[in-house]
Amino acid sequence: DTGDPGMNSGNHVMLLGDFIIWLYEDLAGIKPDPEIPAFKHTIMKPQVTGDLTFVKASYKSVYGEIKSSWKVEDGKFKWDITIPANTSATIYVPVLKDESEVRESEKKALRAKGVEFVKMDGDRAVFNIVSGNYSFTSDGAKIVRTPKYVSTPMISPKDTVLYKGDKISVTISVNDKDAVVHYTLDGSKPDESSPVYTKPIEITGNTTVKARAYKKGDNPSMQTIAIYDFIDKQKNGIHWSVYRGDFQKMPDFSKMTPKFSGITYSFGLNKDVKTPERFFGLKFRSKIKIDKPGLYRFYTSSNDGSKLYVDGKLIVDNDGLHGPVQKSGEIHLTKGMHDIVVDYFQGGGSKVLMVFYSSEDIEYRPIPGSVLYK
Repeated sequence: DTGDPGMNSGNHVMLLGDFIIWLYEDLAGIKPDPEIPAFKHTIMKPQVTGDLTFVKASYKSVYGEIKSSWKVEDGKFKWDITIPANTSATIYVPVLKDESEVRESEKKALRAKGVEFVKMDGDRAVFNIVSGNYSFTSDGAKIVRTPKYVSTPMISPKDTVLYKGDKISVTISVNDKDAVVHYTLDGSKPDESSPVYTKPIEITGNTTVKARAYKKGDNPSMQTIAIYDFIDKQKNGIHWSVYRGDFQKMPDFSKMTPKFSGITYSFGLNKDVKTPERFFGLKFRSKIKIDKPGLYRFYTSSNDGSKLYVDGKLIVDNDGLHGPVQKSGEIHLTKGMHDIVVDYFQGGGSKVLMVFYSSEDIEYRPIPGSVLYK
């Protein structure tokens, strides 16, 4: 997941695949036996979890309707099951002690018709049952309580470009009561040994703020990041030029006359770059300052085509008419200044252009204006 979050959807598998399966197979406990497919034999092992007090579900198999309805009431576990004709099931009944406490329709399950005890499996009594309607009870169930995740801290303001001599006050908040926020200002990952946030932080120079929230008994939150980039107007900057045309592939801008040009401080279609609604090309030219030699990876996310050059060498070829696509390439860079050029054209669809980089010491991020020089 290396694309810009605005270009990624995280809901398809969750809602249309894993989540529905979890509801049926784990909460309700209606699961096909992989050895005897199509619900000829069903594995039934409901999970009694969190603060749920009941689950009711049914599934229309090719053999008929399978039903599972359980509840925890007055400390007892009660489970009604329906198994279609000409099928069977293996059921896992939650217990506090062993199989002797399980009853079916007020009779000991060990002596109930159509019910065969198989084994104990941890805190479950395992039985094989034939088709029919059943009502099982036990003395209770051991409730599985998975620690929740602390809510992600919010850093305000978010990523901000400032000018040399400015300062900014940064606040961090978290919705979870009693959660403790730890943060770093050097780009390292925060943990419980990092400083605790207690008051606004004053930022006066290039800083990456990372924060994570912790709470006893819960899983720590996801990490959140905010980048504050300070620009020197006299030195930093990217030259941009706009060209007009109905392009199918990246044109040779050296043979064309620009319609507009100017200076901006980040690669992309920001407010400094004046572009038409459609059918245009863009050239960005700058120098990137490399403080530590090593292998660097550059990325362009664009709709339509884009190319990225470093020292005249094509590093990312994302050319052509297409929807939002991200591509990348690597180059070994020495310490010092290097020419960087980004070409882009828009052929009538949506306008998208974002440029990122990463290295051994730099997490995937937009190239900051503070390392780009006129």
